[in-house]
Amino acid sequence: MKIKLPRKLVAGALAASIALSGALVAHYEGTRYTAYQDVTGTWTICNGHTRGVKAGDTATPQQCAAWRYEDL
Repeated sequence: MKIKLPRKLVAGALAASIALSGALVAHYEGTRYTAYQDVTGTWTICNGHTRGVKAGDTATPQQCAAWRYEDL
C-alpha cells in the first residue's frame, strides 16, 4: 500500500528538519566569526564551514546562517 502525502506537508517537514539540524549544528559546533584551523589543520569559520575559507577571513552572523543553510 502506497501512501501519498501532500506536497505542503512534505515541504513543511523538510523545512522543520533543516531548522532543527541547523540549531543542533550551531549548538554542538559552536560559532566563530573569524577563521581558525580545526584539529586537522583545515581553515574553518562560523559553524564548521570550510569551503573557500582562508586565514584572516571574518564573517557576520547573517553570513554564518546562510552558509549553515547551504552546508546542511
